Amino acid sequence: MYRQVWEALDAELPARHACRVMVGLLALAADGGCEAALAQRLENLLVAGDLPDLEALTATLRPKPPAVTDVAIMPPDPASYDRLLPAATREIPA
Repeated sequence: MYRQVWEALDAELPARHACRVMVGLLALAADGGCEAALAQRLENLLVAGDLPDLEALTATLRPKPPAVTDVAIMPPDPASYDRLLPAATREIPA
């Protein structure tokens, strides 16, 4: 599949641009975890006689980062640690 994409890019685009698109597609497949979905889209584009649009494919296939939520963590009361100590060690003679 990727060889066919490269041949189509190389035939239609200037060499430098074709290389950038191909490297971008390979990076998207490797880093985006979307190899199967990307291969299907590329196959559909080739059958239709279209070249892949790297920006459009990246926008639709790259995983969305998870939403970050604010979490408030209250510090514990230091006196609560006293409950972890055995009763004998709580009272230290002066």
